Amino acid sequence: MDVLEKAGFCEIAKYEESEKEVILKPLKHETIHIYGYPGKKSGLEVPSIRKIKILEPYGNHFRILMLHTTLKEVAGNIPIDSIPINELPEADYYAMGHIHIDYELENNNKPVIYGGPTFPNNFKELEDLKSGCFYIIELGGFTKVTKKTIQLKETLPISIEVTNAVEANEKIISHLNTLNLEDKIILLRIHGTITKGKTSDINFHQIQSHTKQQGAFSFLKNTSKLEIAKPEIDIDLQEKEVEKVEELIIKKYESNNPSDYNQLIFQLMDILSQEKQEDEKSMIFEERLLSALGKTLGVELN
Repeated sequence: MDVLEKAGFCEIAKYEESEKEVILKPLKHETIHIYGYPGKKSGLEVPSIRKIKILEPYGNHFRILMLHTTLKEVAGNIPIDSIPINELPEADYYAMGHIHIDYELENNNKPVIYGGPTFPNNFKELEDLKSGCFYIIELGGFTKVTKKTIQLKETLPISIEVTNAVEANEKIISHLNTLNLEDKIILLRIHGTITKGKTSDINFHQIQSHTKQQGAFSFLKNTSKLEIAKPEIDIDLQEKEVEKVEELIIKKYESNNPSDYNQLIFQLMDILSQEKQEDEKSMIFEERLLSALGKTLGVELN
C-alpha cells in the first residue's frame, strides 16, 4: 500500500497514536470523510482500536469508518480478541475487513459490512460462501447497500462417511458416478471413525484423477473430521484418584524442580490444550496460541 500511495494510485488513512489515544485523521472527498486504522498480527490492533477518537463533529459530513479487525458480534464463541460494535465511534458506514465472511449488520440503523473474499480460495470459504462477492454503497440522501455476487464456477459440496479405509475409494468413486461433476468445483468432505485400515489407504490421487476424467474444474478435499478408532485402555482407578492424578504429578515435579514459573503450569496446560478449529488455518491457530501464551507469560511472542 505504501508503494501504491507513493505512486499516486491511492491515499492511506492517517492517524496519530499515543499511549492514551489514537486520533484518526479524515481523508476528504467532497462531503465524505473517510477514517481508517490498519490491522495487526494476532489481533494486536484491538487495544489500539479501543482508544480511537474522531475530533470532527459527527453529522457534519458523511462518515465512513474502515477497520481491519474482528467485531465481537462476528467472533461469537471463537476465542480471539475482538471489539463490540458499540465501542466504535459513530459512523454512517462501517467498512470492515479481516474476517473472510459475507456479513451484514446494523449499528444505529447504519450499515456494518464484512464484504467477504472477492474470490474464495480455500475449502471452508468455498463451502460456506459458495462464491465471491462485493458491495456497492450508494449515497443520495440515503444509503443504499447492494451486494454483487461473483460466481465463475458452481461448487458441489459432497460429504461421505468412511469407516473402512480399504474400501473407501470404491465407495467414494461410486458416489461420484451418480453426480454431474462437469465444470464444477468439487468439495469432498470425508468424515467418520476408521475401524479398518488407515487414512493412507485412501488414494486421493485416484479420486482426484477420476473427478478430472468426469470434467470437474477443480477438486478439494477435507479430512478434518476423519479419525482413527482408538483402543480403549482400562485403568482401574478410583474416581477421587483420577481427579488427583494430574495434580499429584505436577506437585511431584514442582518439589523436584522448584521455580517461580511453576505457578503458571496449569494456565499453560489450559492454553496448550486448545484445539484447532475446523478449517482454521494453521498460521491463525499458531498466532492465537502464541498470543494467549504471551499474555500469560507477560512477553511478546512472534
